[in-house]
Amino acid sequence: MELAKRAQQELSYAAKALQQAGALFAAIEKAFLEGDKDLPFLLAQIGVETTGYQSERAESECDFFGDEVNHV
Repeated sequence: MELAKRAQQELSYAAKALQQAGALFAAIEKAFLEGDKDLPFLLAQIGVETTGYQSERAESECDFFGDEVNHV
């Protein structure tokens, strides 16, 4: 049961990460279309940092669930 709860939490986290990425891309596009030269670059840097963290977390969770499935 704990495994199912953890999986649900991770799916929820992934959905939130996708929502945040969509909002960030929309903000980058808006700033670019408005002619801002600096803001799109700064927002992209934030995106790189955030994506890196989320990628590491997803990889860790993938390893965890893979180990759990192989032990069953």
